[in-house]
Amino acid sequence: MLGIKLEEGKKIFPRGISGHICAYIHRVNLRLGEEEFQADVAFSDELVAGINLLGRKDIFEKFRVSFDERLKKVVLVTV
Repeated sequence: MLGIKLEEGKKIFPRGISGHICAYIHRVNLRLGEEEFQADVAFSDELVAGINLLGRKDIFEKFRVSFDERLKKVVLVTV
């Protein structure tokens, strides 16, 4: 995935509503809209949910995040 060797990242065991999984953190370049930056991103081949979730580190400190459940939208505004 993205040319990343999964198990070369920092191994973590994040917890969620369905228990915990094994994941690996990698520093990657991201672009959200016009903003480009590096962020720590956790990757796992054990995802059990039908969706992926955005974590707080490196994202929530750069953007104001709004969830509009009715419209099924997530809005990110640079802070």
